[in-house]
Amino acid sequence: MTSPNKTTATTKTALPRYGQNQDTDWNLVMEQAARRGARKALAEIGLDDQEACRDVCDLRELLTNWQRIRREATRSLITFGVRAILIFMVLMAAFVISTGMGR
Repeated sequence: MTSPNKTTATTKTALPRYGQNQDTDWNLVMEQAARRGARKALAEIGLDDQEACRDVCDLRELLTNWQRIRREATRSLITFGVRAILIFMVLMAAFVISTGMGR
């Protein structure tokens, strides 16, 4: 039978060391994996060439313009609705006055 001291010593040497160096190595491995994954994802959507920066800027500009157009279209639709209601009210008032229904 082995003594408790020998088992403890063997267990201590068999366990991995968790120190500053191992954490740094793990962080380095994770960072490299993240970079590889990011490069692969960019390549899959076609943003891995020299024109990628310009493409992203164009996409941002397109999105900004789409938002502006949508906002202006909504504003125009509301303006049209308000004007249609006002015209309807004026026409109804003119009809009531011309037919003498208001007396």
